[in-house]
Amino acid sequence: MDEARQRLITRCMAERGFRYEGPPVDATASADAGSGPAQFGIETLNLPDTADRPGTQRTERPRGKAFGRALYGDPQRKISARNSEIRVSRPATGCVADAARRLLGAGGPQRDLTLRLRLDQGERDALRTLGKDSAFLEATARWRSCMRQAGFTTAKDPQRLAAALRPDTLLLEQRAARADVTCKHTTDYLKRAYARLAVLQQRWLDANPQPGAEWRSLRQRESKAATKVLKDE
Repeated sequence: MDEARQRLITRCMAERGFRYEGPPVDATASADAGSGPAQFGIETLNLPDTADRPGTQRTERPRGKAFGRALYGDPQRKISARNSEIRVSRPATGCVADAARRLLGAGGPQRDLTLRLRLDQGERDALRTLGKDSAFLEATARWRSCMRQAGFTTAKDPQRLAAALRPDTLLLEQRAARADVTCKHTTDYLKRAYARLAVLQQRWLDANPQPGAEWRSLRQRESKAATKVLKDE
């Protein structure tokens, strides 16, 4: 889907007189994969194989207002959706919006955004329930006991430990980070935590079947449209 989307945007921008070079498409990554921190704090001490390493960061060429307007459309025209926690807006015009309509249908972008916020609410609800789940609390207690044995007596949970780490120092150089990852491994914390979260997420989906069904239908529509775009090239 990402490749088809980038082709549509590139073609649209060319028709408006602009050369557009989108970000590289990773064929192995999910289109909906998140780029933020892991759900349960740090999971590995390995350096990320990304452009964040010194000397490899990409620099963006400055673009004029006309380029931005062609790409993102009229800044006063947006589609938006919200749940009980957040509100999100996206362009309603411009090449990005045109590509979304081509792949999702005329009303697809609005429905896509609404469903994303609905499912995001389900994720938040599942996480709140997880905080009271006895199996998850037991897994956290095992991790906490391991951390105490490693000398970190004030560590309450992996999330708060990760938030307290020094952002200007490599994880490998921080004793707390090394102990955290070791204890997660020895107590099987991540497997237990993600398993319980999956159970609670599925419980939410079972109780709210409509968003999941509509999401799958919309993704099927997008996949078919993307296949046609790539074949037509």
